[in-house]
Amino acid sequence: MEAGNYKDALSLLEKSLKMNIEVLGGDHMSNAAIFTVVSNVYTKQKEYEKALMQLKKVEQIYLQHSNDPLLQSEHIGNTYLEMARVLNKSKDDVQSNLLEAIECQSKAVEAFSGLEKYADTDYLAGIIMQLSELQDKAGQVEDALESLRVVEKIYKNNYSEVHAKTCKVKRNISLLCLKSDRNDDALNELREVEDLERALYGESST
Repeated sequence: MEAGNYKDALSLLEKSLKMNIEVLGGDHMSNAAIFTVVSNVYTKQKEYEKALMQLKKVEQIYLQHSNDPLLQSEHIGNTYLEMARVLNKSKDDVQSNLLEAIECQSKAVEAFSGLEKYADTDYLAGIIMQLSELQDKAGQVEDALESLRVVEKIYKNNYSEVHAKTCKVKRNISLLCLKSDRNDDALNELREVEDLERALYGESST
């Protein structure tokens, strides 16, 4: 697959999947990993609809297995992230796919938020920031702003307010405030950014 021989890769994956289904059954968890790799091959070929179909099969498998909720949440969270990524890449029916991508990204946030090892972590903050970017792209500025506020809270808890990551989020918040014609809020945020950058980088910083 690395050499670009996608046809051979798909053929081998289909054989592997067929054997797996014959031996273990169609809903076995191990099939999900194969469907995920098949989806990756289709994504590399920019066949996004086919890639999404594979990921929906993965979703169905994980939803059927509730005997290990923690494992299920992490796996299905990653699946939703990949679905959102594929939907965002697709050039067909862009607005509809973007809204579906937001839904998938939101499900991923929910899945990882429910896992103690990801709660209030940079990883979760990154997923929520991606959600904010999708919401902004779809014109859902208020939702995007709310998502960034969550990211800001996580960074403040993890690093304190005087930190480069917190500063960057506050700058993005100010830009979203401008987009929604909340000029006073934007100005207040930018003043805080100015103070933070002075504390972080010194008076002479550009």
